[in-house]
Amino acid sequence: MKKVLIILFTCCSFIPTFAQSEYYIQKEAYPNDPIVIDNSQYAQLWKALIEARESGDESSYQQIFEQIQQQYSNRLVGEPLSETDQVLLPVEKDFSSSNSLPEGVNWTDEIEIFHGKIGYSTGGNPTPNRKMIKLIADTLGILYAAFITNWTAADTLAIFKSTDKGFTWIPLRFFWSGPGLRYQGFDIAVADTFNGRWKIGMVVSLTSTTGNGYNGSIYYIDMNEDGTEFSPILVESAAGTNGCISPAIVTDAYDYLPALTYWYLTYQRVDTTTGATKEVIAALSSNGGTSWVIDTVRAGFNDYQLDIDYSKTDTFFVYVLLTNNITPTDENLRLRYINLGNFGTAAFWNQYGVAQTANPEYYGMLAVNRVTNQMAVVHTTKVGTDENIEYAYSLTGKVPFTMNVALSNEPNNETRASIHSPENQSGVFRVAFVSKGSSDTVYYKVTPNIASFSSSKTLVSRVNYSSSSVIPSVCGFSNNPSSGFNGGVIYAGLGPSNLYFNSSNLITDIEDNFVSIDNFVLYQNYPNPFNPTTKIVWQSPVSGWQTLKVYDMLGSEVATLVNEYRDAGRNEIEFDASKLSSGLYIYTLKTGGFISSKKMMLVK
Repeated sequence: MKKVLIILFTCCSFIPTFAQSEYYIQKEAYPNDPIVIDNSQYAQLWKALIEARESGDESSYQQIFEQIQQQYSNRLVGEPLSETDQVLLPVEKDFSSSNSLPEGVNWTDEIEIFHGKIGYSTGGNPTPNRKMIKLIADTLGILYAAFITNWTAADTLAIFKSTDKGFTWIPLRFFWSGPGLRYQGFDIAVADTFNGRWKIGMVVSLTSTTGNGYNGSIYYIDMNEDGTEFSPILVESAAGTNGCISPAIVTDAYDYLPALTYWYLTYQRVDTTTGATKEVIAALSSNGGTSWVIDTVRAGFNDYQLDIDYSKTDTFFVYVLLTNNITPTDENLRLRYINLGNFGTAAFWNQYGVAQTANPEYYGMLAVNRVTNQMAVVHTTKVGTDENIEYAYSLTGKVPFTMNVALSNEPNNETRASIHSPENQSGVFRVAFVSKGSSDTVYYKVTPNIASFSSSKTLVSRVNYSSSSVIPSVCGFSNNPSSGFNGGVIYAGLGPSNLYFNSSNLITDIEDNFVSIDNFVLYQNYPNPFNPTTKIVWQSPVSGWQTLKVYDMLGSEVATLVNEYRDAGRNEIEFDASKLSSGLYIYTLKTGGFISSKKMMLVK
C-alpha cells in the first residue's frame, strides 16, 4: 500500500517546486498520512528480527535474518564492486602533515593537515552540497579527518589520522573516484568490530565530470582503521531521470555488539535535469554494509541538506533531518522519524517541525548524546538579511523539542554550523560555525547542558580565513575519558584550499572538562573495547555505602567490584575479565540515591 501511494503521489503531484499551491504548502507542513499497520509476513519477520536484536539473542537473530535473506532477497539492494569496475580505486599519494600543535597549548594557531585544493560541489537545487569535510573520532580518541580534494575535479577522497589528539596527522588512505567521475558528496562514521579493531564506514555520491552534477550514484565503503580490507558496495545507481546525491551516514555500534550493529544512510533521489528532489531515501544495512533495505522518508517535495541519526530510549527511532523550499523565500526544517520496527515496511514516517518560525531556516544538522539520549538540531535562521545560529533540543530523545534557542546572533552573519556530541561523554554538545564578514572566520562553542550555551565563543581560525563554500566540522574526543575531553574543529581555507585543525587544551582540557566533585559521575571505562583488563572511574560528592557490579546482557551478575563504605571523592578500580567470554557487559554504580549504568565490550 505504501509503495502504491508513493508512486501515485510522485507521478501525479510532483510539480515544479517554485509554483506550489497553498494546498501543497499546507500538505508539506502538516502531512496527514494514514496510519498503516503492516501485517505482512515480511513486516512480522522484520519486527521479530528487531526484538531478537534488542534481547541480545544472536542465535534467533541469525535464523530470522537468514530467513529474510532467502525469502525476500528482492527487498535487498547492494552490489559489490571490483577493480574492473574502475570506481572508487585506492591510490597512493605523497602527502604528509606539514605542522603540529605545540604541546599543551589551548586553541593556538591552527595547524595545516593538508596543503592543496579542497573539492566543492557544483550541483544542488537550490544550493550546492557544502559538506565536503568531516572530523570524527572513535571512543579511544583516535581522530580521522576526511575531505574531498582536487578542487573542481573533486575526484579524490582523502583520509588523515591522528593518534595523539591532533598533535600530528598522517595520511591513511586515498580513493580516486574513477575515470570520468567526481565526488558530489560524502559522509563518514566509525564503529568497533569483532576483533576489537575499528571499522570506518563511508557513503559517497559519484557523478560524471560533465553535466550538471545531478546524475549521482550512491556507494557504501568500509575499511579497517588502518586502511586495510577496503570494500565498496553500490547501493543505488543513477537510472533514467533519477540521480542520487548528498548522502549522510550513522551507525548504532555504540549500543550493540558488532554482529548486531546496523548502518544507516540517507540521500536525495533527484531529477537529473533540474536537481529537484523527488524522494528522500533512507537505507539500512544489518549485515555490515553488504546489503541494504530501502525506505522512502518523504516524496513529492524538494528536500535537501539531509542528516541522519537515531535515539534509543524506550523506543528506537531513526531520524532524518531535511530542509525544503516549497516556499522559495521561506525555507523550513523538518524532522522525519520512524520506529525501527517499521523501517522498510508499509508504515509512513512521522514528521515534526523542528524550527517553526516565520523566517527561513536551513543548514540543519542533528546530534544525539548516547549517554543521556538528549538530541539537538543546530541550524541557520535568517531574519531579513541577517543570518543567526539557533538550535532546538530534546532532553528525552523524542519529540517535542524546545525550539528556536539563540546560539549566536551577533551583527555579523553567522551560518554553516556543525554539531557533535561524543558517544561516551555525558550530555556535552559542541558546535562550530562560520561568522561572515569581509572574510569568513570559524568559531567554537561547547556546553555541558544542552538547554543553554554560554555567550562566550572561541576563535578557531586564528591565522587562516575560512572558505565561504564548505561547512566546518566539529568533534569531541578523548583518549582517557576519566581525565577529560577535547574539542576539535577542521575547516577549509580560502579557495577552498588547505585543511586546518585546531583544538582545545591538549593536555588537561580544562576548558571542556565540566565535571566537579559536586556531582555524582560514573565514567566510561577505559580502554573500551578491552582485553582482558579495563579501568572504571567514578566520583561521589558524599560519603556512603557504594556498590559497583558487572552484569551480562541477560541481567545476570558476573562480578562485584565494590561493596563497601567509601569516602566522598574520586575512585578508580581495575576490572579483570580474563575469566569471562567476549561480549557486551553492563556495569552499574549504586551510591545513596544515585544509580548509573554503562556498557563495555570485552573482545578476546
